Amino acid sequence: MKKFFVIFFTILGVIGSLPFTSIGQEKVLIPIANKILEEKVKDHKIKIKELKPTLNSLETRVIIDDSIDLFLTGPINWSTQEFDFNYMINSEEVNLNGLKVPVNMDIKGSLKGNPKKIDVYGVGSAFGSGVKYNFKVLDQKINSIEAIIKDAKIKEILALLKQPPYGDGRLNLKLNVPRLDLKDPEGDAQIEITKGILNKKLLAKEFGVKLPKGDFSLDGEFNIKHKVIVGDFFLNSSLGRLKSDKVVSSIDLKKIKGDFDLKVSNLAYFSKLAKRPIKGKLSLNGKAFLDRSNKKNPKIQILANTKSFGGDTQIFYNQKLLRLKLIQIDPKKLEYKLGLPEIIKSGRATLKGEFKNIKNLKTLSGKYSLKAKGSLNRTLIKKLYKFDVLSEGFFLNSIGNIDSGLLKTKIVFKNPLLSATLTKLRYSIPKEILKSSFYLKVANLKNLKPLIKADLNGPFVTSGGLIYNIRKNRFKVVGASKSLGGVLKYHYFKNGVDLKLSKIDGVKLLRFLAQKPYFKSSIISGAVNLQDLKKLTGVFNLKSTGKLNKATLAKENKIKLDSDLGYKMHFKGNIISNKLASTLNLSTAIANLILSPFNIDLKSKKIIGEYTLKIPELLRLKSLLEQKYYGSLNLKGQFWKDKIFHITGEGAKWQGRIGFNLNGDNLKANVKGAQMTEIFKTLGYKPLLIGKSDAWLKYNLKSKSGKAKINIDKSKLVRNSLVKALDLVIHKDLSKEIFNNAVLNSDLSKTQIKFNFDMRSNKHRVYIPEGKIDRKKSKIDAIVAIYDGPKVYKAKLKGNLKKPKIIPILTNDLKQRAIKEAEHLLKKNGIKVDKIKKKLDKVIPKDLQKSLLKGLF
Repeated sequence: MKKFFVIFFTILGVIGSLPFTSIGQEKVLIPIANKILEEKVKDHKIKIKELKPTLNSLETRVIIDDSIDLFLTGPINWSTQEFDFNYMINSEEVNLNGLKVPVNMDIKGSLKGNPKKIDVYGVGSAFGSGVKYNFKVLDQKINSIEAIIKDAKIKEILALLKQPPYGDGRLNLKLNVPRLDLKDPEGDAQIEITKGILNKKLLAKEFGVKLPKGDFSLDGEFNIKHKVIVGDFFLNSSLGRLKSDKVVSSIDLKKIKGDFDLKVSNLAYFSKLAKRPIKGKLSLNGKAFLDRSNKKNPKIQILANTKSFGGDTQIFYNQKLLRLKLIQIDPKKLEYKLGLPEIIKSGRATLKGEFKNIKNLKTLSGKYSLKAKGSLNRTLIKKLYKFDVLSEGFFLNSIGNIDSGLLKTKIVFKNPLLSATLTKLRYSIPKEILKSSFYLKVANLKNLKPLIKADLNGPFVTSGGLIYNIRKNRFKVVGASKSLGGVLKYHYFKNGVDLKLSKIDGVKLLRFLAQKPYFKSSIISGAVNLQDLKKLTGVFNLKSTGKLNKATLAKENKIKLDSDLGYKMHFKGNIISNKLASTLNLSTAIANLILSPFNIDLKSKKIIGEYTLKIPELLRLKSLLEQKYYGSLNLKGQFWKDKIFHITGEGAKWQGRIGFNLNGDNLKANVKGAQMTEIFKTLGYKPLLIGKSDAWLKYNLKSKSGKAKINIDKSKLVRNSLVKALDLVIHKDLSKEIFNNAVLNSDLSKTQIKFNFDMRSNKHRVYIPEGKIDRKKSKIDAIVAIYDGPKVYKAKLKGNLKKPKIIPILTNDLKQRAIKEAEHLLKKNGIKVDKIKKKLDKVIPKDLQKSLLKGLF
């Protein structure tokens, strides 16, 4: 309406100062009037199309925003500027930022008076409704007004006001203000909106509010008296409802206060606005006050109450103070409405706080207290976080204050799974930096596996200090623990961690790491420095002494020891991008092992390195090898692991060289130039042969089966009971004879060894066509044949492998040889040989038979 009077008085002013000629109208009046209108009316496009003044009348036509047609005509006294005009306003559509919106207006009315006092009357149709108004203007200000609008289309009203189409519906307005004097106004207004519809897409885009389907309605009634507007309203929609029984406002709407009762049907509609997935119903009631007298610093005050969280919640807010009282609320309901996982099954919490200067975080101050007690949702926690809290009960207590944006508090949390205390906690709210001392006690780390991403086990207690820069997401923790025996100190910073171990109990450490109890006793000291945990880069140096647990080695690795094995270890190296380069020095009572270099790719699990193994006395490996061996053994070689484990090795042994290659379970070994006497010494047997040998072995460690072959060059038999017996029989000492070649072939299985042996010289042959050795009982069963030219002598070897029984087999050659020897002995003792020949078995005395056999074998 104000813009209408700007147009009206601009036209009168221009006309009153110019002649009434047609040329003056076209060339002077209209351009000047349009120019003035362009300067005074910024948000609308006003253009005078026709201007026809006469000495006692005026007729003009104005186009507003290229769509609204205003026509005015009637008599006027140019000297007194008294007028009595009729006007018409017509439109079919309005232009809203390039979009044409249908707005039908057809209004007729009158303007009567002079520039200081005007009576305005209008009646007709607009916005799809009937419109009627009557108001008075004094000194270009509206002094009183009566207006009635019935069923007006809100969308068309918004378009006329050049506002986006936030909604639509029907508006009923009844306005009666007989005195619109800012010093002492009086009147009343009734407003009603029905069939209201909000533009969901536009409101979601511009304000982030997700609206449900449905409409809204608004009823309100206001009275104006003595500079005060008093009224009530009720807004109802599918979002919820807002009701106020009493609203009081200044006439200029700068100061407003009143009560309110708000009910939200579902907070989820405001999730985007709240920037979190809130949900559920909310009921809030209280009082509010708004003072917009100072545009730069408006004042607002709210006192609200709600029981939507269970218990009683009271909120008081103004620009300087926020006071909260949440008395015995249900944490489960709070979790639900805030869209958090409902890990609290039941309980009650009380929060009291008072905060000042909340607009400026640097000067924020206040105090608070929080107590909570209840039970956790054990099933849900196990489902979400994959660990069991063991017991559902919990207790939380925190008291603190804020001074100049610095929070000072203490937090205590207790649960059967863990208890944590943060003391001397300092949190800079503007800088978002947290500092605190802490004490943490975990009942069993096994239950925290999903959180710590590691297989840890057992109780753990630690204390220390932490700094957390939330804005930069940087975390620093310094602490220590005695849960592993000794002292474990740690320093976690940015992307890395430093660990210092002082006399850590290895038994507790393995239990802590959820490993098998390989240590019977152990002390570990050293340091680990990882500069980058993500890339796994750093250095380490660890030393340990103790005893290995023979029971665990037997059960887990099938390694049998007579007793717990003492050890001393030094392990050091560096890690670069998940690749470990190290050396390991392990000393025990049975062997010394050096792995250098010892390299591991921690991602692919590939291993490669070199080793030196020194076994000073093989006899100490008796329980491990399940057999006695004697002497020492030194080996050097390489090892690597891809899909299977590989080991190669070589060394000097038995005055020759040995070498082997192990691929998984498959072993290949060879011996070059080994002295047989040394081999027999290692086996713990009296030497049977003298000579150099070469050997080859193929063996599967899993099935304990394979093949072996030994070649002995230029060998000799050692003079033993068998050789002595043969000397008596064939009158030749075979221990002085050189055998050009000897070959032993064997097939090895899990339970026995099948073998054959062939030893030849130019004159004799020692041959075992097929023998058997029981590996478990260490017993032999074989027949040995000695060839002396065309003659054959045989004996059976049976019994303990070290001292087998030698049982002669009575071949024809042995029988003939026995008879000759018997004749010789009988003659020597004066017994007639002819009689003995007839019945040799009956006439030879037993003592003579024994003597004969003893002499032969």
